Amino acid sequence: MAIASIGGVSAPYRSPFEVKISPGGQSEFDKILEEFKKVASETPASRARDAVLKKHGLTEDSYKTLRGPAREAVDKEIEQAVRLAMKAQGNTRQTILDI
Repeated sequence: MAIASIGGVSAPYRSPFEVKISPGGQSEFDKILEEFKKVASETPASRARDAVLKKHGLTEDSYKTLRGPAREAVDKEIEQAVRLAMKAQGNTRQTILDI
C-alpha cells in the first residue's frame, strides 16, 4: 500500500540559508566576514599584542594610560608574545616598527 498524498498537513518552508538583516542593514554573514577580514589582515605581532591586552582586560586607550611597573609588566609580556609569534612564523628578525 502506497500513500499518494497527505492532505491538510503542511509546514512553512524555512531555508537553512535564510539571511537575517540587522536594523543597520548588515547581515550576520557580513558582520562575520568583516571581522574575519580584520583579523586576517593583522600581522602575527599585532594579534599577539592584542591578545595580551585582551588577557589583561585592556583597551588601547587604557593601555596608553598605564604607568610604572604595571606598564613595564604588560610591555614585557607583549614583547614575549610577539617573539613567540614571530618564532612560530619562522621569522626571528622582527623590528619594533612592525608591531
